[in-house]
Amino acid sequence: MSLGAVAGFALVFVVTTWTISALGVLALAQARSCLQRVGPMAERRAAEAVAIVPVVLGILAVVTLLLQSTVGVDHCEAHGHHAHLCVTHGAQWIERTWVVVGLAIVAATLLGRTVVVAASFLRGARSIRELHALSSAASGVRLVDSDRAFCFVARSGIYVSSRVWTSLSEGERAALVAHEAAHVRHGDLRTRAVLEAFLVLAAPLVGDRVRSAWLGASERLCDAHAASVTGEPEVVATAMVSMCRLHATQPVQASGFTPTVEEVEGRVRAVLAGGPLGAREAVVLARVVIATCVVLAIAGVVAAEPVHHAFETVLG
Repeated sequence: MSLGAVAGFALVFVVTTWTISALGVLALAQARSCLQRVGPMAERRAAEAVAIVPVVLGILAVVTLLLQSTVGVDHCEAHGHHAHLCVTHGAQWIERTWVVVGLAIVAATLLGRTVVVAASFLRGARSIRELHALSSAASGVRLVDSDRAFCFVARSGIYVSSRVWTSLSEGERAALVAHEAAHVRHGDLRTRAVLEAFLVLAAPLVGDRVRSAWLGASERLCDAHAASVTGEPEVVATAMVSMCRLHATQPVQASGFTPTVEEVEGRVRAVLAGGPLGAREAVVLARVVIATCVVLAIAGVVAAEPVHHAFETVLG
């Protein structure tokens, strides 16, 4: 395959992925109030779909075009008025200045995002290692003697500063531990890492919005779990207010019981209201998304020829 052909297929992937992710985040914004009423599990699943599905469909589009080019009818000689998405006749893409410049900008953007995400995770891991060395086990948490206010969960445990631990009541401590344990139960650390990897490939401005929706829903879900475990949603709410007053922070890429001033009111209202979690709706949404991707994959194979020519006409 020539470098030009690679550029053509890369262009298809970028255009498909960025278009669908942009449309997806617009749909997520329109549906967010409805999703919040349905429950945080459904909102989390919707945010995950907006991050993952565009990449999957971008890959499916490229695979479909590659199969058509490899085993389908060769129409390149008959259609000479545009560049071809073809492993044999695709050299023309590299001759188009806008394609080269556009792909170079995209590559620089993706590389920059990758470096930022990787550096963020590395800084977080280093901070956690340092805190682990300073911490001691106490009541199911790793207690760190520090005047800073923080509480978060990592793979190696739940880390709480002495300032937070001594400032909270016994009931608030239980709520805090239950919240962090819920992050572990839901696999949030692993899911967050996967989500960040997919968001590297998303269209500009999409990542922050998807991340915000997912994190907000995840925190409300863990708040609800803490209220269920302790049986005292009011205590969970007061614990959040106390943490906010302590100006609690958390290391990079960690999940913690640390609401910001902007979000504490919404989380307090949500935990006191005790609304639905949206578990059933989340399952239904996942099945619909998977079924849609399967149908689109089958349709792409069946209609490979017109899809192939449509991409060539639009992009070439």
